[in-house]
Amino acid sequence: EANFGGSVSVAAWIKMEPANYDRMIFSRARGSSMLMYMSVTSAQSNKPGCVLFGGAGIKPGHVRSSSKSRVDDGEWHFVMGMHDEEEGLLRVYLDGKISKPLKCKGSFPKISTPLIIGGSGFEGEIYGLRIFDWPIHTKDMVKVYQSRQ
Repeated sequence: EANFGGSVSVAAWIKMEPANYDRMIFSRARGSSMLMYMSVTSAQSNKPGCVLFGGAGIKPGHVRSSSKSRVDDGEWHFVMGMHDEEEGLLRVYLDGKISKPLKCKGSFPKISTPLIIGGSGFEGEIYGLRIFDWPIHTKDMVKVYQSRQ
């Protein structure tokens, strides 16, 4: 069971090939409500191979990594999703580069639910998934990224 929410950062190294379906890196759900997730878009998406980070309670829902960088290329990539509840920001970092921050309202619910890593149909590798119960901003994200290179 995972009991975290509000301001949070989630980081992992991932390696995967293109697929015809979205892949979940991690998720927390209650019933049909996706409380928090990080996923990779399918090869058929209008922005293929992008990382999404978001969930219920956050408006407008999720933030997307740059469409110029795909993570479904068979190479290792560092991904981090960050939500700063106080500043109202949602971000994705990919290989040490930051996405355009998304102004948001709301918060991830802080309730105890299972954390699912990978999930049904996930094909690829996930290494070193780390959860921080605070928002990791750019200069500290670089330290986390460099510590695992």
